Amino acid sequence: MATVRLTPAGVYSVVDLEKVSAELTGNGIFQEFGLDKTEFANKLFENGQLAIIDNNKKTIKAPTAIGDKVYLHASVAKTYKEGAGRETYAVTAKDKTYLPRLFALVATDVIATNAVTFDTTDFADLNAAKVAIKAGTAVVVPQAGADWKLVKVAGATGASVIGDVEWTVLSNDREGVRIRIR
Repeated sequence: MATVRLTPAGVYSVVDLEKVSAELTGNGIFQEFGLDKTEFANKLFENGQLAIIDNNKKTIKAPTAIGDKVYLHASVAKTYKEGAGRETYAVTAKDKTYLPRLFALVATDVIATNAVTFDTTDFADLNAAKVAIKAGTAVVVPQAGADWKLVKVAGATGASVIGDVEWTVLSNDREGVRIRIR
């Protein structure tokens, strides 16, 4: 079994907030939590990825299970290099001046991202995943790790969030999936 990530090598994932209630109402936006310094010591936190929060320690961690209450990471990209787009940006635990922006997701929210993985035991390759998406037999769910996971519908049992998906082109002209939260 291999894990395939939709984000191309050498760049970071992006997210397009197409219709997110929290962005419109301000209710469900969190920006007072820093990255857990142990968990993110050697990892980056990319836009479109999922997180869990520790209210006591005011820290962000990656989900550990499909049933975790998750939040969507969608920070405004801080890029200061000419020609550098959103796919060159990710948050680090070392950045003490900038906290990630998290959104609570609710039914009917719509985002598009390439922060998605799938296992070749579920879908033999990217073409098989696209066929399943088109047929409506695949959804995305949280997983242990920050990316969304594309699974067969039956694999969504126990998920805290389920997203129906369709194949799309993101605003940075890369392929990804449009996720409509159930």
